[in-house]
Amino acid sequence: METSSFVTSLATSFLIFVVLLILHSIFSRDPANDVIYYPAKKIKNVPNYRQPGLFGWLREAWSVSEDEIIKQAGLDAAIYMKFLASGSLICLISLNFLHS
Repeated sequence: METSSFVTSLATSFLIFVVLLILHSIFSRDPANDVIYYPAKKIKNVPNYRQPGLFGWLREAWSVSEDEIIKQAGLDAAIYMKFLASGSLICLISLNFLHS
């Protein structure tokens, strides 16, 4: 594969990612879309608090505790999130050892 075609593909994919991230941030802020973005909270009548700002959902995602995940999404979701976090940590540690 040529370097220029790889860079073009990478730039195109990154641009699509940024556009989709911005669209998600805009649409998830609209209270009319709560049924789509927060269905479990709507069913359980949990108040939907939002962090201020366009990317406030990122701060909310990073700051949520495991107990809150269990309470609102269930034990399966908490175990899945723990699995993803552990897998990410293992990948970061292994990449660190590869480069040293």
